Amino acid sequence: MNTIRTVDNFLTKDEMKMLEEYFDDHVWRWGHRSHPKVKKNSPISKWFYVIFDDKPYFTEYLKEKIESITGMEFELCRVYANGQTISNDGDWHRDIDDDEKNDVFVTAILYVSDITLDNVDEVRGYTYFRLLNDDIVTIEPIKNRLVLFDSRVSHRGCAPSIPGFLRISLAWKLKRIK
Repeated sequence: MNTIRTVDNFLTKDEMKMLEEYFDDHVWRWGHRSHPKVKKNSPISKWFYVIFDDKPYFTEYLKEKIESITGMEFELCRVYANGQTISNDGDWHRDIDDDEKNDVFVTAILYVSDITLDNVDEVRGYTYFRLLNDDIVTIEPIKNRLVLFDSRVSHRGCAPSIPGFLRISLAWKLKRIK
């Protein structure tokens, strides 16, 4: 996968409602960082997270939806949610440190929060991608938008600009099955 691909309205209304209800009732953990190599006591920004590696809805059902729209088969490496509040910007990172010239690893991000075309300029929370030619691509975190990209692409998810707003995104780390 050489480009960044977006798919709006990835989930049905019922599927999105289920996710929203899940996050309303779910207990978040604190301390997720952009990259696991960052030391736990580092002052680098941290935020809320939930691991879904043992939840079939996320590991099977939603992964199969991703496979269906991409026409690719994947082995799941990880799936989790990030919950960012004001000042919890992510750092520039790559999801895989693989310098090989292949497209084996793909990251999929699904935005869950109530960020729409009408309020995105106020809420913000954009995801930035730094391409190999150093161009920066900005993706708006519109609710129910799925973003797919090569896991080697450097990127960062930024926090919302409104106090009390939780920017929720789901992330799948996938290995393409050839």
